[in-house]
Amino acid sequence: LGASYEEATRASSFIAQERFDACVIDQNLEYGEGIIHGTSIIKEARQLGYRGTMIIRSANNTEEDMRFYSRMGADNTAGKNMRISELNDMLWEEIRAKKQNIKVQKDRPLIERNADDRASALVSQMSRKRPANQEASSTIREIEGRNKKKQRTLVLAQIRRRRPHAFDRITTNPMDNVLSDT
Repeated sequence: LGASYEEATRASSFIAQERFDACVIDQNLEYGEGIIHGTSIIKEARQLGYRGTMIIRSANNTEEDMRFYSRMGADNTAGKNMRISELNDMLWEEIRAKKQNIKVQKDRPLIERNADDRASALVSQMSRKRPANQEASSTIREIEGRNKKKQRTLVLAQIRRRRPHAFDRITTNPMDNVLSDT
């Protein structure tokens, strides 16, 4: 997708039709015929009814830029220097947050807001499940009592411990990005 300018102009309808779990789109798609902005594709795909996760990839990551990306419909922002493993983690967390219908606050920077919401959602999801033993129960209470950054770190560490390959499922090929809870 996006091999040519003409193909990139049809990206939003393709994304909306195919209903991918997630899309990562560069902000500036440069072609000989001109530049297409990723935010334009995102906005158009949202108008066509696409509800999946959309991450904008850009070197411009100021608070103002991130607010703009959010207004255009992006769920998060990935910097150009972000490692693929970090992008995979971000994608997985965004998809999970969407599946849990998390309502996000609009008064904080997008990256911070999403990280806090994901941590809260994962903690509440863990709290709803019946703990397997007393240790698990005390771990959940411990997580609920800590600040957001520590919550996020603990929850992600627990997920990785329980399901070490959970974050390995997202690939760069959108057709392979079928996620499940197994």
